[in-house]
Amino acid sequence: MNKTSKRALTSTGKPTRWLLTMLAIWLGLVTPMLLIARPAHAHGGLPVDVFDPQEIGWASVRTMTSAQFSTDFAKRKKTQMVIDLEIDEIDGNQRVSAVWQTNITNRDWASLRNLTSAEFAQEWQQRKDQGYRLIDQEIYLLGGQWRYAGVWTKNVERLNWASYRNVTSADFSAKFQQYRDNYLPIDFEGYSVGSSIHYAAAWVENTDNLKWSLVRDLSASQYATLFQQYRNNYRVLDVESYHHDGKQYYAAIWLENPDGRYWKTLRDMTSKQFGDTWQALLDEGYRLVDFEIYDTGNGWSYAGSWRQNGDRLNWEHREAVTTLLEDQMDEFDIPGMSVVIADDGEIVYQRGFGYADIDDQKRATSQTIYRLASVSKAVGGTLAFRLMEEGTFGDIEETPTRDYLPTLPARHNPTVGQLVSHRGGFGHYGTHGSWNEQFDTALEAAQQFWNDAPIYTPGQGYAYSTHTWTIAGAAMEGATGLPITEIVENTITDPYNLPTLRVEDRSQPNSKRATLYNTNNTEATPDNLSWKVLGGGLESSAYDLTRFGMKLVDGSILGPDARQTMWTPPDNRSDFSYGWNTGTESGPNGSTQVVARIGAQTGARSYIRMYPTEGIVITILSNRQSGGHSPVQMGRDIGALMLASQPVISSEGTEPERSTDSGITRELIQPVELVEPIESSELVQPVDSTSRNDIDRDSLDQIQPSKDAAIP
Repeated sequence: MNKTSKRALTSTGKPTRWLLTMLAIWLGLVTPMLLIARPAHAHGGLPVDVFDPQEIGWASVRTMTSAQFSTDFAKRKKTQMVIDLEIDEIDGNQRVSAVWQTNITNRDWASLRNLTSAEFAQEWQQRKDQGYRLIDQEIYLLGGQWRYAGVWTKNVERLNWASYRNVTSADFSAKFQQYRDNYLPIDFEGYSVGSSIHYAAAWVENTDNLKWSLVRDLSASQYATLFQQYRNNYRVLDVESYHHDGKQYYAAIWLENPDGRYWKTLRDMTSKQFGDTWQALLDEGYRLVDFEIYDTGNGWSYAGSWRQNGDRLNWEHREAVTTLLEDQMDEFDIPGMSVVIADDGEIVYQRGFGYADIDDQKRATSQTIYRLASVSKAVGGTLAFRLMEEGTFGDIEETPTRDYLPTLPARHNPTVGQLVSHRGGFGHYGTHGSWNEQFDTALEAAQQFWNDAPIYTPGQGYAYSTHTWTIAGAAMEGATGLPITEIVENTITDPYNLPTLRVEDRSQPNSKRATLYNTNNTEATPDNLSWKVLGGGLESSAYDLTRFGMKLVDGSILGPDARQTMWTPPDNRSDFSYGWNTGTESGPNGSTQVVARIGAQTGARSYIRMYPTEGIVITILSNRQSGGHSPVQMGRDIGALMLASQPVISSEGTEPERSTDSGITRELIQPVELVEPIESSELVQPVDSTSRNDIDRDSLDQIQPSKDAAIP
C-alpha cells in the first residue's frame, strides 16, 4: 500500500446510503469488505506470473494512426503481447492506443480491430474453438458505423471464461448475477447507443477466490467517494468513462490487493498531463496496465491505471533521498534536475525534479538530456582505454601522441595517457582561450591553439586542462580515420545502447533536451561546444549516464586491468587519473574506492559518483550552472547513506558476489511512450490517487467471487 496517509473508512453520516448498503448485503448483492490475506493476486488476464508479474518489460503507444499502429504492431508482436487496446475516432480519424508487455511465456495471442459485429462474432467463436480466451474488447464508432476489436490469449491454463457485448443495463445486471459467484470481471465497456447506455464485459474463472467489485454509471463525485472506501485493500484493474445524454459516467473494476503492492489510477487528464504522468510514474517504478481515452462532450480526456514494476518503490533510501533532493530544489530554486542511482547492477532510483523548460512547463525526468560539461572528460578517458583495448591505440601510457597525430607541432611530445591525465603540458582557458563556432573535427579545433608553447614538460607537471582533450580527440581521429563525433557514436553510444550519451549538436532539435538557464533562471544562450567535445561537449540523460557507469563497473566496457589503470593516478601530483577524480571513503567494511567527475558550464552543473566495489553509481544533472546548488555534496550525501547500509563482511566470510549482468535483461523496463499528437481542448485538473483511485455508484453491481464453467 502507498505510504501516504490513509483515510479511515468511517460512516459518512448519510443514513439512506447506509441502509441501502445493509439492504444490499442482506439481499446478497454486496459482500462485506473483509481484508483476507491470500498468497495470490492477479491482473485481469490471470494467471499471476503472466499478467501481474512483480517486474516485466512493457511499452505503450498512444493515439497512433491506423497505419502507424500496424507498423509498430509488426515490430513488437514476436516478443511482446497486447494487454490493453484502445481505439477512438478523433477529428474524423481512427486513433489506436495499446499497452504491451513482454510475452514471457511465448504464448500464442491475437489482436484484431475494425471488425463488424458479425465478423467479431465469427472470430470470437473461432478463437474459442481454438482454445483462446478474450481478455480485452473495444466497441467504438468509425464513420458512423459500430466496430469491434478484441485481444485473445491462448488459454493454456484451461480457465473457464465468458464475455458478452451490446447488452442493456437490465441484461448486464442479469448476467452479472449469473457470473458473480465463480468468475471475476477483467474488462468492462460502457458506451452510448441512442437513448440508452449499452455494456460489454469479459470474465474469467476466479481460481484464487479473490474479492472484487465492479461499479458502473457513476458520477465523478460518486466515483471519488467509492475510491476512498476501496483504496486501502483493493486496486483498480480497469477504469472506464463514457458520455451519455449530457452526463459523464465512470466505471471501474476493483480487485483485492492482498500483497499491498503499489498502484495508481488517475483520470480526467489532458494529453499533456497524461504524458507527464506517464513519465513520472515510469521513473518512480510503475508500469501502465490499463489506458482509456474518452469523449467528455467538451474534448477528450485520458485515464490510466499503473502497477508497481520491480523493487524501485521499495528501495530503503527512497524517501530520504527524495527529501534531500527536494530540499536542494527548494533552497536553491533549481529550474530542473534529474537523478538516477544504481546499486549492484540495478537502478534503484530515478526521478526528475522541476522543469526541463519552465515556460513550456515541461517536467524534468530521468530521460531529460543535459549538458555533461566536464563529466565529458570521464567519458573521454573511458573512450581512450576502449580504443586501446580494441587495438586502435597502443599502450596509451607509452605511445606518443604524434604516432596518431604527426602534424602536431614538435614542441608538444606527450603520450596519449599524459594528455588524458592532464599531465601533457597543455593549459586551460587562460592559456589557450575558447571559441564559439562550429568545428567538424577535433583536429580543426586543435589547430586553433596547438602552436601555443607547453606550460610544462609532459610528465613533469600537472595542470587541469580542457584543451588537452581536444588534442586527445584529434589523436583518436588520426588513429581511426573518423571525426570525433562518429568515434563517440561508434565506440560508446551505439555498442552499449546509450542513445542520449553523445556529442551535443544543437543544429538537431531534440524535444528531450533541457533548456539552459542563467543564475536568475532566465534562459541562457547556448554556446557552441564543438571545439571541446571530450573536454566538455557531450550530453546525456541521467538514465543513460548511470547506465554508462553501470557498464563500466560490471566490466561490459573495459576489462579489469584497463579499469584499474584508468582509475589510478599515474603519480602523486593530483588525485585526477585518466578522466576521473579518484579517492576513498569510509564504509562499514573500511575504506572503499570512489571515482567521480564534476562538470559546470553555461546552463549545466553535472556530476557522476561511483563506488566500483559496491556497484553504486550516482548521477545528478541540472540545467543551471550557478546559484548555490551542489551536485557534489548531494552525491556525497547519497553515497554516504548507501555506504552506511552496506552489509558488513566478516573476516571469516567472503564478499558478496556482485552482479556481472550488464543490465540487458532489464532494458525493456525503460519503455518510450510513442505518441502521435492530437489537438484536444484543455479540460479539468486530473484526479490524483496517491496509490489508489476513487468511486461510488448508482447501480449496485458489486460483489465477491464466483465459480461455474459457462461460456456464452
